[in-house]
Amino acid sequence: MNILNEKNNLIFKDRTNRIIMPMARPWAFLLLNTLVEEFMSEKIAVIGAVLENPGVSQESFNRVLSEYKVIVKGRMGIPFPEHDISVVSITVVGSLDEINALTGKLGNIPYVVVKTSVSKKEISHDNKNN
Repeated sequence: MNILNEKNNLIFKDRTNRIIMPMARPWAFLLLNTLVEEFMSEKIAVIGAVLENPGVSQESFNRVLSEYKVIVKGRMGIPFPEHDISVVSITVVGSLDEINALTGKLGNIPYVVVKTSVSKKEISHDNKNN
């Protein structure tokens, strides 16, 4: 999470650069940032995607995935050119909101079918290895 100073306003952004809220007071941002960092936990998830027409959907798929590169830890793709299908497995570590947002955006791409499996175990910032 970071701040961006635009015309003397502090902007609170998440790791994917989506604006969460503008902050009028620096102390409010510091308090909120401390609370979020201390209490926000993350989960590990696997997103499985089937691209039923890769020639049409692959560019959009890769564009959306690159928007979330901060939470993507690994990716494996297997093409089946004889069936005009590709299967992609993506391992992510992020908040439930980030994982759901990525899954939703991928699922809205034509010819893409997406399913996500999320771990029940929460990962705190102290236990993460970046």
